[in-house]
Amino acid sequence: LLVDGKIEISITGKNQNAMSPVSMDVRRFAGKMTTIQIVDQETIGWGHIAVDAIKQTNSVMPNGSPLQALGKINKSELDKIALAEKVDPNTLAEFLTYLLKADADTKHQDNFLAKKILHPELKGSGNKSPLSGANDLEFKESFKNKKLIVDYSNLSPSDWMPDDFSYGRGPVKIGALRISEQKSLHELQFAEYSAAMVDPFWKDLKHANGSEPEPGALGANRAGRILSTPSFTLEDGWVHFLVKGKAKVYCSVGAHLMIAGPLHGNLVRTIDMNDWGWVSIDLSRYKNLPAHLEFSSDDINFALRFVLQGGQDKPLLPTPAREFVARTLFALDDPLFYQEIQKMILELASLVKQEKVVDNQKNASLASLGNLLIHCGLIKFDTRAKLPISQLLEKQKLLQAEVCWESQLGLALHEGTGIDEKVFVRGSHKSLGEPAPRSFLTALGGAKLPKDNLGSGRLQLADWITNIEADPFLPRVMVNRIWHHLLGRGIVASVDNFGLLGEKPTHPELLDFLAVQFVEDGWSVKKTIKKIMLSSVYQTSSPPSDIAKTIDPDNLFLSHANMKRLSGESIRDAMLFISGEMNETMFGPAVNVNLSEFQEGRGRPASGPLDGAGRRSIYLSVRRNFLSSFMLAFDSPIPFSTVGKRSISNVPSQALILMNDPFVHQQSEKWAKKIIAQTTEPRARLDTMFWQALNRLPSSAEVEECLGYLSASPTATTDSEKWASIAHSLWNVKEFVWIP
Repeated sequence: LLVDGKIEISITGKNQNAMSPVSMDVRRFAGKMTTIQIVDQETIGWGHIAVDAIKQTNSVMPNGSPLQALGKINKSELDKIALAEKVDPNTLAEFLTYLLKADADTKHQDNFLAKKILHPELKGSGNKSPLSGANDLEFKESFKNKKLIVDYSNLSPSDWMPDDFSYGRGPVKIGALRISEQKSLHELQFAEYSAAMVDPFWKDLKHANGSEPEPGALGANRAGRILSTPSFTLEDGWVHFLVKGKAKVYCSVGAHLMIAGPLHGNLVRTIDMNDWGWVSIDLSRYKNLPAHLEFSSDDINFALRFVLQGGQDKPLLPTPAREFVARTLFALDDPLFYQEIQKMILELASLVKQEKVVDNQKNASLASLGNLLIHCGLIKFDTRAKLPISQLLEKQKLLQAEVCWESQLGLALHEGTGIDEKVFVRGSHKSLGEPAPRSFLTALGGAKLPKDNLGSGRLQLADWITNIEADPFLPRVMVNRIWHHLLGRGIVASVDNFGLLGEKPTHPELLDFLAVQFVEDGWSVKKTIKKIMLSSVYQTSSPPSDIAKTIDPDNLFLSHANMKRLSGESIRDAMLFISGEMNETMFGPAVNVNLSEFQEGRGRPASGPLDGAGRRSIYLSVRRNFLSSFMLAFDSPIPFSTVGKRSISNVPSQALILMNDPFVHQQSEKWAKKIIAQTTEPRARLDTMFWQALNRLPSSAEVEECLGYLSASPTATTDSEKWASIAHSLWNVKEFVWIP
């Protein structure tokens, strides 16, 4: 724009074929001669300049800013209104821009209000917008044939069951002030309904690398993000819940977790709701079974209000609080309309100041009005308002810096609703008898166990079992098992049976002494192990005296040590340690077991490395259908149930696996290479190998036999192979497997 030949305003095009409107404010040049000059700045060729419809008007063209988006609104009139009402013209323009947008979109949540203000000629209060839902009476009436499982607007403490902090300390109440995850002050808003919501503070929680997810269809990062409903018995099988946002829903029927579909595939659903809506699930095939729902979500927009069961038809949608306000105000005549708005704004300000915007339909309307005023720009945040909010955000950042956002996973039991199971008559789950009350063993005083009406009662059970004043049974059992593992026989030999049919303790006073010490040491297994291993009874040798053979042939009084065979885990770990291949790194994910070609079957995992990556045996994965052959040969129990006392066998399969297992041969070769690298003297090598494997030096006969083999081996062709054979022989010596 040239004024008196001087460039006053310059606008550059967007280098696009599409036409776009632009405008210039030329009020300050009123009465002067101006020229619009269009310049093609393309230096090579030409720039395809196109211009159409240059107009001079007192209206503002839409071009991004609030003042430019008002279309037909006269700018000068707007300024007059702002001056008369003593409001900021830009704030007024932003409000009108918002109303124009809402008026043009019939699905906009404030379409009703925009029409009332922009089209005062429209009358009628009974019409509903496309967003309309049922009024309160209609909404509650639609519940008539349903059974309420949980209502997060009216929740008892026992029904709030998240597995971590992701959903906050409880449902969000109506009117609660929340700040969005962008931490922008303009994102401050009021909660317009009570619901269970994801707390944005915890949105960055994640599982550590190597964490193993749940199996089958549940194989997602659910841990720490689960919200469970109370348990209930499925009646006709239809379940409905009012929800919005993204989540995975698991219908836990009879605690069935192994879901690989299609057999029970409908027990797991993924939902994605942009707005509030009812989701219905048909579980009619599971009638009369116990169930609960688990919602897992990391979506900060996820929210849950109701869970119901009964009837295939969905309940009605409730009227959004925002629309409830609009429809109520829409019915008023103009003077009353603006008086009511003014009254509500003053009441909202008073309640916010008193921190009382909670828990009733009227305050829900005020919360909705507050959000409207924030969104359309009528509520602005001055320095006094910004300071406490910014301070809150700074405190939140400090708290977030203290959080461990990445966590390892461990198996745990999620506390749910307490349910008394019914007795299976003659063992049939289809023939149910009377309920069996939850309790502890009556022979151990279980009748005195306090009842818990809020949860399952497991916490009370744990407190009761660990209360040694009520019964010292638990510490006795625990220290007896530790004694059994260290000395080969428990003080009570039947470690899994302290009852009438179990064996009597050989040293009852010792058992009670250890039990008391165990509790006084804070139930520390490590301290108990240390005490026993430092005792003289643990450090005795195994050869019995002549008197002991006569008086105590079974060594019940422990005058000498009992011979013990190493477990499969200890044998494998000893081989890795002696060969120098042990990886002593602690923690981390499990290593898959090395599977042979004969170990086939459904769900076969990937085979792990032969040496288990050098990890200790405690880090080998355990899958019930694909167990380590080496461990099984040495009586490792099949994990169907807990085993307090392993079987101890001495069978040919153990000798065969030490002779033929590829792992044993591999470690023999590794050990041989290590010994060869240490010294060139054969006798020194033999001394080292015997000391490492058997904790003694070789006898002269053993030295002579080994040296003779080295000089005249018929099969071994290299030095390494000969020493590997000697290493392999030492693995097979009884002294290596049995502790005298």
